Amino acid sequence: MRHLFYWLHAILALIGLGVCGVLLTATSGHPPGVVFLPLAVAAWLVAHAFLGLLQLLVVMGRSRLERIGGEPASWPLLLILIVAVFSLTFLYMLAGLVEWALSGEAMGTRRLVYIAVQLAVFISLCGILLRMNWGRLMVAAMSLLLALYMLVRAVPEVFSSNQIGIGMLFYLASLVGGLVAVSYQLLMSQRLKSFFIRG
Repeated sequence: MRHLFYWLHAILALIGLGVCGVLLTATSGHPPGVVFLPLAVAAWLVAHAFLGLLQLLVVMGRSRLERIGGEPASWPLLLILIVAVFSLTFLYMLAGLVEWALSGEAMGTRRLVYIAVQLAVFISLCGILLRMNWGRLMVAAMSLLLALYMLVRAVPEVFSSNQIGIGMLFYLASLVGGLVAVSYQLLMSQRLKSFFIRG
């Protein structure tokens, strides 16, 4: 996991340099690309800081495990995928929150729910990285809730239409089945359970 973060920092640095180079040389547009340079640099720094925070949480989780006499195990692929998905989801929601703040729209119930979901995603991510058992349970619960939400929203729309697309049904079944499978593995897999610190 440590080497993965080093590679991610390097890849992000190359992407940031490439984007900044394109913006500096894009002078034909209106407004010119250099106008967006501060925004690109800010996003680049935030992404690096976020990666650094994730790396710190991984180290803290490993240290906690060693203090109680546990043997650090390698990260299962499923947990790495969960960390990646939750990290991208949090950053995407953070960008939406910044866009909302800049727009000056009033705080409504929908926005409060959005913020609550974003906090839940971040707390679950922290729990997974710290190897806390409650993080595993939170991700499992969120996966089941998301699967249920998709069924409640999508099933009436699919069956109310005159033509039920096979592709749409397959897509929905794959997503819901995948979420349920992830939740089942988190709740029942002994290997995943042994990876986390109880209490």
